[in-house]
Amino acid sequence: MFLKPRFLRGFFLLVLAPRVHLVLQRGKKHLEKGLNMQWHDAYDEETKMILDSVRSFCKRDAAPVYKTHEADGRFPDLLIPKMAKLGLFGLTIPEEYGGLGQSTLVSSLVARELAYCWGALHLIWSANCSLAAFPIMFAGNEKQKRTYLPRLASGNFLGCYALTEPNAGSDAASLSTSAKYKNGHWVLSGGKTFITNALHASLAIVFARTGKEKHDISAFILESDREGLQVPGVLVRKIEKRVLKSSDFCEIHFNNVELPTEAILGEKNKGFKIAMATLDGGRINIAAQAVGLAARTFDDALLYVSKTRSQFDRMVWRNQGAQFQFADWFSELQAAWALTEHASCIKDSGAPITQLAATAKLFATRTAKRVALDASEYFGGMGLTEEFDALARTLDTLPTPIYEGASNIQRMVIARELEKNNL
Repeated sequence: MFLKPRFLRGFFLLVLAPRVHLVLQRGKKHLEKGLNMQWHDAYDEETKMILDSVRSFCKRDAAPVYKTHEADGRFPDLLIPKMAKLGLFGLTIPEEYGGLGQSTLVSSLVARELAYCWGALHLIWSANCSLAAFPIMFAGNEKQKRTYLPRLASGNFLGCYALTEPNAGSDAASLSTSAKYKNGHWVLSGGKTFITNALHASLAIVFARTGKEKHDISAFILESDREGLQVPGVLVRKIEKRVLKSSDFCEIHFNNVELPTEAILGEKNKGFKIAMATLDGGRINIAAQAVGLAARTFDDALLYVSKTRSQFDRMVWRNQGAQFQFADWFSELQAAWALTEHASCIKDSGAPITQLAATAKLFATRTAKRVALDASEYFGGMGLTEEFDALARTLDTLPTPIYEGASNIQRMVIARELEKNNL
């Protein structure tokens, strides 16, 4: 005999629904309490103070609005001034230009912590500090440094990095955006895509072709007195995405945009070197981001299986198979962080970093993606609901092996350096 639908509905409301709700509430309670992976960090007092302030900001200001902003793809504009007050946007900018003058290692630590809290928030910060400010520090003249670096450090003047084009992603040297010198100014034409921060940026580092040879590329500073690069001839369009939704992801179109002579950054036809040097540091930063993202999924899954989820009359954590998997994942994330930390220290020493930066990004992003995807399965069906953040946080690890050089590009870089140094 089949039960009538009315009876089933009543049974669910009276018996099953309260149990489901109890499990959800118990799980959410434990996840909101949080669990921080033990990194065994041992740094000086100043670095500890910076990390403590970042963690406090994440817990007090960022975490409470994460879910609503990510769900709607809303830019966290109210958090930007708070990050600026902490000095985060000028973290690695020298003190003489309004920054804190901190090292790559400190930047990687901050990247890990921001990503642990909110991946999109990390991207907003990274695009400004790692991608927009560094080219000016690396190749800018003194006037450019004094004009733009204090603005970027203030947080009131966000920057972006416009290199990628629809047909020039992995092969960055094949870009088609052009800059021609006419009547005392540069004329910029073409388009860029997948540009983080463009919708809210007031400055863009734009790479354009200025000669006939493949690497005849120059870098330019495009500035605006309003957010969104609102200058004549520039059109910015937001691209909606399913991951890291609170950060901008944009197309930029340049229609005969006039730039002054002094807008060029460094020497003519030497911009490709600037782009690659920027990506070396950026790849370390993304490695740190990936580790932070995966560590959050790991911690949330560990809390869930040890405090909330039970099967066959015992907590899932009590199964040795589960314990061994988490032990493996913990080891792998620690190894990924150790490599990222090492690459950061080598960069700070001034030694060549191209191969090691590519190695850190390749290993950390692949590890993070796999660990996050595997660990998220421990949420079971609950991980696919809107009640938990598990799915969104796990999906945020997926683009890390792609941006700032896809994994195969990192392999090419590593292999090229092996050939250069050993063959």
